[in-house]
Amino acid sequence: MQKFNLIGSSQYISTVWGFGGAIIAVAVVISGVIMIARWLIKPIIKHACDSGSGWAFKTAVAVTGYAYLPDLVFAIIGLVVVFYAVPQLTLDTSNLEAARQSLANFSAQLSLLKWLYTLPLMLISVLWKSYLGGLGTRFGTTEHCSLNKAFAIFFALGLIGFLLGFVYRA
Repeated sequence: MQKFNLIGSSQYISTVWGFGGAIIAVAVVISGVIMIARWLIKPIIKHACDSGSGWAFKTAVAVTGYAYLPDLVFAIIGLVVVFYAVPQLTLDTSNLEAARQSLANFSAQLSLLKWLYTLPLMLISVLWKSYLGGLGTRFGTTEHCSLNKAFAIFFALGLIGFLLGFVYRA
C-alpha cells in the first residue's frame, strides 16, 4: 500500500482506500482457499505413484507440503522485488481522466515487470517444487516410485498451477 498515493478530494480518497482494502481482503481469502484446494488435490500423487508400496495418505500430504517450500522462498523474494521494483502510483481522485491515464501507465509498467521477474521465478519454483516432491515421493514410497516418474507428475501438476496462476495474473 506504500506504493499508492492518492491526491485530490478527501471525500473520494477515503472511498478509494476503503474499496482498495476490501479488494485486498477478498484477494487474500480467495488466495487462501485456492492454496488449500491445490494442496488437497495434489495427494493424487499418492495414487499415481503408489506402485504397491502402500504409503500412507499422511506421508503423501507431508510430501506435498514440503514441495511448497519453494513457494515460501519465492514469496519472500517477490516481496523484495515488489518493494524495490514496483513503481509508485499516484491517482488524482479529483480528475478521472488523469487517474485513468496514471493507472494505464502503471499497468504497462507492471506488465513488463511480470515478464522480467515473475515468469522466470515461477518456472524455477515449479522445477524446484517438482524436484522436492519427487524426492519426497521416492522416499515416501520406499523407492517403489522412481524420482523421474514422481518429478514428471509433480511437474505436470505444477505446470497446470503455473499456467492458471499466470493467466490469473494477466
